[in-house]
Amino acid sequence: MLKPEEVRQVMGQYVAALGVAQSGGCNFCHVQGDRASDEKPEKVTARMMIVMVNDINSKMSGASLKTVVTCYTCHRGKTMPETAPAAGLPLRKPTVRIEGRRALPAPPPGLTTNSARSSPAHPHQENAH
Repeated sequence: MLKPEEVRQVMGQYVAALGVAQSGGCNFCHVQGDRASDEKPEKVTARMMIVMVNDINSKMSGASLKTVVTCYTCHRGKTMPETAPAAGLPLRKPTVRIEGRRALPAPPPGLTTNSARSSPAHPHQENAH
């Protein structure tokens, strides 16, 4: 549960993650004049999504991974997250790979972890070729 002094900051993060600052801000999820109301389905959905994000983050181990997933992870400033790449874009491997217990960014397209280690661009490998 949020402390009263945390509410504005957290709600501001939701507004930014959903990109609703210009289209109603708080009123996208809340009934204008009655923030406590659960009348809007967007508020009910937001609560379910918060539970989902908290559940995912609770399953990630390691102190540095306390918050891995946020609303922005999927929404990227849009009320509806995109579920597929835009038409014409090539499909790529996931942007995160799990190694041990740490989530690491995936290597750029065309670069594998092994090729990065054997690349002459690496300072430890310059004389290998």
